[in-house]
Amino acid sequence: MDWKGAAARTWQISVKTIRIFSEIDAEQRAAAFAYYAIFSLIPLLTLLLSVGSMFFASDQVKATIGDFIPPGSPGRDTLWQMVDALQQARGSVSLVSLVILTWSSLKFFQALVRAINRARHTQEHDWWQLPLKNLIMVGIISSGFALGILLPALIQGAARDLADYQRLTAEGKLGEAGQKLEALKQKLERLNSIRR
Repeated sequence: MDWKGAAARTWQISVKTIRIFSEIDAEQRAAAFAYYAIFSLIPLLTLLLSVGSMFFASDQVKATIGDFIPPGSPGRDTLWQMVDALQQARGSVSLVSLVILTWSSLKFFQALVRAINRARHTQEHDWWQLPLKNLIMVGIISSGFALGILLPALIQGAARDLADYQRLTAEGKLGEAGQKLEALKQKLERLNSIRR
């Protein structure tokens, strides 16, 4: 094995990495990424709760989302207090959250795209082109995120209603079983509309 060649290659890669790191002002770019990610967290959770509450009970949606935040995380209780306060204001929360989330997501992507363009020495886009491209990226990521959370929740809810229907039918509680069957039909219709 050629140790001198490997050492020279490692040195070249290290020097190039440091040069690009300072050239794109990577510390500032990383700070911008962190700022916009944190800034969009509360509106994102509020938006997910608002949309999810249209399909399920608020407590069930909150528990599902809460599973993604580790129990011992610092600031978890503060985070949920802020989300609860926004949920109680509920009237225009969905619209406000959507606007704030979209704005902060666009800024996050704008910082990301500018850092990548600087690192690759490519041309900066006009002021109006970048937000349009970022909006498309946000749409793609949001739809994937929504499907990844909403679809499994709907399937789990339908499976739970089916199990309850079968249990109630076996116990002879046909009135309650009929209600569960209606709830199951509604969830299956929602799943079918998402599939289209």
